Amino acid sequence: MLQSLALIIAIWCGGAAFEQNIEVLHSEIKFLGDNLKPQNIASRPDAHLAPFLMHWEKPLARSDDELRAVMDTKNPLQIFSQAFRLLVRYQRTKDESALVRATMLIDYMLDGYKPSEVSSGVKRWLYGFDYKSYVDIRSPWWSGMPDFFGPLVLYAAWEITKNPRYLYASVGSAKLALLGPEQGGVIWRSSKGCWISSYVWNNISDQQEFFVLNGHLWGLQALYLLASATGEKALRDGYECARRGFFNRELDFYNNEKSWTWYQLNPKVINPTHYNLLELAQFRALRLITGDRAYRRSENARRVAFERGYPLVVSRGRDGQLWVNFSMIGPPHPYWTDTYAVNVNCFTNGVRISRTGDKQYSSHSLDQRLVVRFPIPKRPSQCQLAVENGVDVYVYKKDKFLVVEDSKQLTEGGQLSGVGLDARSARKNRVVIARRAKVLSGSTDSLNDEARITFSVEGKLGSDAMLAIVLRSEKRVPLGMFLEDRHGVRSSRYYPALEPNLDNIVIVNRLGFDGNDALVSAPESLTLRVYTANVTDDFSIDVVGYYLLSGPVDVNAFFLKHAGAHFIQQ
Repeated sequence: MLQSLALIIAIWCGGAAFEQNIEVLHSEIKFLGDNLKPQNIASRPDAHLAPFLMHWEKPLARSDDELRAVMDTKNPLQIFSQAFRLLVRYQRTKDESALVRATMLIDYMLDGYKPSEVSSGVKRWLYGFDYKSYVDIRSPWWSGMPDFFGPLVLYAAWEITKNPRYLYASVGSAKLALLGPEQGGVIWRSSKGCWISSYVWNNISDQQEFFVLNGHLWGLQALYLLASATGEKALRDGYECARRGFFNRELDFYNNEKSWTWYQLNPKVINPTHYNLLELAQFRALRLITGDRAYRRSENARRVAFERGYPLVVSRGRDGQLWVNFSMIGPPHPYWTDTYAVNVNCFTNGVRISRTGDKQYSSHSLDQRLVVRFPIPKRPSQCQLAVENGVDVYVYKKDKFLVVEDSKQLTEGGQLSGVGLDARSARKNRVVIARRAKVLSGSTDSLNDEARITFSVEGKLGSDAMLAIVLRSEKRVPLGMFLEDRHGVRSSRYYPALEPNLDNIVIVNRLGFDGNDALVSAPESLTLRVYTANVTDDFSIDVVGYYLLSGPVDVNAFFLKHAGAHFIQQ
């Protein structure tokens, strides 16, 4: 069987040398061709494939120009993701045009994609653009995400088309990825097991590995599906080693108070909301496809973290009307409304009442964009929340509701407690930024590069609450800030710039501050850092409002109170 398959592929690709490479590469492969039982990877249910189907990349290509635009990204993960979604579409709808577009992308990845390298007759795909992160990664670089997902897509294409070169390229390129980064692969091996690297470049050292979790899980899921489909021992062993690599580091991905998770470990970076949701889908998929219940711990941890930071709340208006409330903003970065679209389904008297929140980047009013709120006739027996971005991902359900009052006043977040460096207070709630102010710590006449405006927090800022400040500045200025506890320990962050002559809404959550885990106690103060290096004239900043927001009812009331304000939104 191997000889006949090798001959077919050699004729396809042309050349005896290529046939010889095939024989060497396939010497350890146990099952190929007719010995494989198709797993119908592209026919698996949404819960199994959700991480691969969530639409973080371009919409499905439907024309030659759109297909060409996908190819031109020089992003192998995006191209393979597009091809996979097209294969799934074909399997579910028998849309022949979807299969044609999918195979065009796959053939391009095998025949025309650059930058790429060929080893033992199989290809590995490199990224064709620079990536600036905690190091400046120059093209070409590579990643375990497409290096295992690409082979899975090729295998799924073989299941449908029976084109033998898809099968060969699938197994061969996956085995190539099992090598260490110094050999062009993506697997770091240590006493803790294996780690699938998301960012690999020439001469990378193990000390530079970021340990990005969602990238490891992406490769891990693809590797398991491919190992199970092929029966290939090397792939199975790779999965087992990578599984062990995660579970030996599982607890490292939680912050100190276990209220949120890290995106990566080196350096530690807090997980943006959409990656929390992606990882929830990844752990659920791994649990379902492997039957390994150990994945449930991390799945549940992300569900609980999201439910705490983004709760469903029932409130009562002054007229007695009950409302369901859900906020699209929350930890760790409230200005980054990246929860995807949400679907809220509530059941009362056996009737389902549903709403979709997908307007966060629309021109609607702030309360309509950023709060999902709808009336219900009585307290619901249950509400369910899912996110939708190409495929529904169930997040959590709630069946017990305490009713809060809509009419309560917004809680003041504290008070303006001090100014420093290039700032001086002219009168209550107005801060004058005096660019020519002297350094306060000495007698020198040199200029400062920032003004500082400090607010008391009084230990009220828990991991789920948010501070909302409304600032009106006469000039556009970059903004940074830091929290400080009663021991003098600080954690800091940057923030989008204040726009001039507008009421700017600045909302923060303590989890979004770098070094938040270093705080010994709850924050006592928040200090805004208004960067003044490029400012030549004095100007003023008015503090229009300062509030503590503890849930979606507060968020809705805040946006109604400041309906005409500018929300600094990423």
